[in-house]
Amino acid sequence: MRKIFVQEPDSDIWKKWIRDCQEETQKAIDSVTKGENPKINEKLYKRDSIKKSYFVTKGAPFYGRCTYCESPIKDNQYPQVEHFRPKAGIMDENRKVINLKDENGIDTGEPHPGYYWLAYDWRNLLPSCAICNQPKSTLFPVVGRHAQAPNEEINEKPLLINPISELEDDNPELHLSVDPHTGIMSPVNDSLRGAMCIKLFRLNEREQLVDERKKIRRITNTMVTELYEALQKTGDPTYSERQAYQEIIKCYEELIGVFKGSQPYTAAYLSILRQKGFTIEWLQKKCEIFQDLLSNLDD
Repeated sequence: MRKIFVQEPDSDIWKKWIRDCQEETQKAIDSVTKGENPKINEKLYKRDSIKKSYFVTKGAPFYGRCTYCESPIKDNQYPQVEHFRPKAGIMDENRKVINLKDENGIDTGEPHPGYYWLAYDWRNLLPSCAICNQPKSTLFPVVGRHAQAPNEEINEKPLLINPISELEDDNPELHLSVDPHTGIMSPVNDSLRGAMCIKLFRLNEREQLVDERKKIRRITNTMVTELYEALQKTGDPTYSERQAYQEIIKCYEELIGVFKGSQPYTAAYLSILRQKGFTIEWLQKKCEIFQDLLSNLDD
């Protein structure tokens, strides 16, 4: 799991979808206000044009991968648009149905309807592989009380992590790390949230996942070696300055791309790169220096 940097699209298709989502959200809220069960229009949040252009595209922000396990969602698989906070009904980590509570915090015996007001919120929608989505289903464990009405979720303390959240504490790197030798994922500082994600999504129980993360160590070391070798070419008379700068910039851009999530199993890459002292800010600064040097050759 990695932090995913998202930027809301600005296309006309997206804007229309957002308007449609807002209308359906209000309908659901109005239904609950009247004492009725909210109706969720699944076709809306799964709208094909939005799904293909945003949720399952091979480019940013999700790069065609599952938000939780980071595995590529292959063309022959059915990518699912998953609700981080469940749209209809909630269970805790023990699969116990969560009921609504009255103003005194007493269980009413009435099942929680789910986060119906977030059913179409794009910040609550994530692409997921079936292997991660099936066990999650309506599970949404929290510390304390579940939100029961719009905006109450702001005060919730989820035990799962939403990688596209802008909240600092929702950065997966604060909760999950990968051993570069074994590929095993562990909670950072005994993080309860990290442990819950590992358990629920079976991030260490799936042999293929662990094997793929183990391979990252060799790949990352190769990328770093190539960068150092490229830097040495600036003093090699057999290479022109232009050739050297272009190769250095390419190496920096590849590493920057890793930090942005361009490669599968980014969490494994980051665990290694951070151990080596790399940060995206440092890489970007160095890359800009050599881009300026290359630009000066053209002046």
